[in-house]
Amino acid sequence: MYANDTIPDVFLAFTGQQPLEQLDSVYPLDDMIESYGVDLSHIQDVALDNVRSRDKERRLVGIPQETTVIGLYYNKEIFDLFGVGYPDPNESMTWDELMDLAPKLTGERSGTYYCGLEMVDLEYAPLSQLSVNKTDPETGEILLSSEPKFTQYIELMNRFYDLPGNDEESCGFEAKTTAMKIGWQGVLVYHDNDYWEIDVAPMPVWKDLPGIGTEPSGHPWAINNFSENKDAALQFIIEGVSEEYQTILSKKGTPVPSSTGVPNQEYGADNPLMEGKNVAALFVNTPAPPPERKSPWDSFVEFDFEKLKESSDIQEFLRRTQEEWEIKIQEAKATQ
Repeated sequence: MYANDTIPDVFLAFTGQQPLEQLDSVYPLDDMIESYGVDLSHIQDVALDNVRSRDKERRLVGIPQETTVIGLYYNKEIFDLFGVGYPDPNESMTWDELMDLAPKLTGERSGTYYCGLEMVDLEYAPLSQLSVNKTDPETGEILLSSEPKFTQYIELMNRFYDLPGNDEESCGFEAKTTAMKIGWQGVLVYHDNDYWEIDVAPMPVWKDLPGIGTEPSGHPWAINNFSENKDAALQFIIEGVSEEYQTILSKKGTPVPSSTGVPNQEYGADNPLMEGKNVAALFVNTPAPPPERKSPWDSFVEFDFEKLKESSDIQEFLRRTQEEWEIKIQEAKATQ
């Protein structure tokens, strides 16, 4: 846009703060909010903290309009087929309880093979509940070996990948051959009316962190540092994050970071695909607090769970992962 002499007044910063920093487009909102007397009390503190945690000085560089929620989706037909009771609709089971449950829903019935649990693309969800950085935000030092929470997390993932008969490649939740799925809020609406037998329970939690969900991952509206219409831009953002507009979004099926919870009480009300579903389960847990400052180096560190499947030696897996990404981070530092 800048190349075409088009200067946007606002950004929906869903890719994080680093792209804005690279464009020198970060503009803190604290002074404007104080000057205008803007009331943000209807927005969750944890969602605002999440935005502040992206900034070195913990400035509020954007205001979140929406958020994401994760649930435990389950296929009632498969539960019935195996004679297993449905998950509690109002209370989270622990991750350990989930791993105990999955094998009871695994096996062959009437010529069809079923798996117990799917976590495709959301393997990181249990880690997000632990409020921990993978790297030191100042130095980029990788913390996998020194922070016990990573051992706790990898022990869980090792147990998941060791579930007997739970072959994610031969089964699938969408194919109706997997009983449970850790999934985003969109699971119920991605497949039209073909999911009548699917419902949702609260996301599992760590035993020592009852009631704690994942960190908020909201998409904040930010003002461009180069905008010549900053006052108007702020007014636009204020309207877009108002409780009234939160309610409109929530009714359509977009969860919002509401501190009162009122807008999300009507979650999915205008979406017929959510009719009769236990969508309140998506809001049972409180979002986990983010680290004081999120590390910009965390994006370099990824877990290759194929290697964990091959070894099952947790400390060796963490050590090798750390060594691999230390090289990548040093290479990135050398280019700065």
